[in-house]
Amino acid sequence: NRDALAAAEASNGRLVPLAAISLYGHDAGDGYVEGLKGAGFAGIVLFPGRFGWGLDHVAFRALARQAADLGLPMQLVIQDPADLIHAADHAGLPGGPVLLRWTKRGGYTNLPDILAVARDCPNFLFDVGSVTQTGGIDRLAERMGPERLFVAANMPDAYEACPYFMLQASGLDAEAKRLVGGANLARLFGR
Repeated sequence: NRDALAAAEASNGRLVPLAAISLYGHDAGDGYVEGLKGAGFAGIVLFPGRFGWGLDHVAFRALARQAADLGLPMQLVIQDPADLIHAADHAGLPGGPVLLRWTKRGGYTNLPDILAVARDCPNFLFDVGSVTQTGGIDRLAERMGPERLFVAANMPDAYEACPYFMLQASGLDAEAKRLVGGANLARLFGR
């Protein structure tokens, strides 16, 4: 996290620092997350699949409430459809901004689940990087609005810039493409 913060500080505002948190050893009452916010992190990011714990943990529910109370956006890098269920169950109610970023295959099959979770969790924003079917980005924007979508490069799990090309090839108008392409994230992180 120190390296991420240093890189963001050296970038003249081009990078936004998110602190990576593992739930192993996490104590929601020890002031750690408050310290991250005080140090200048704009949000937190969790990688449950990479760290070997799930979003079904009680500690995740406590962290989601804590992030919402502090006004820290939380990005969840998910790999399993069950993660959507647990994210909705544990991070939907506190109401803080949650960015869902999918890093495994399944763009075709995820669309119905994304739409259902979006309806139940108005505080969630969704990465369109894994939505590979023709018209998929357009459908999400039509159903939930382009202000709830964003593009993550998904490197190193995907080819560089593919999501940006898919966004440009979509049928969205210029303003919707601007929102999805970066303006929503800039708004969320106060940039």
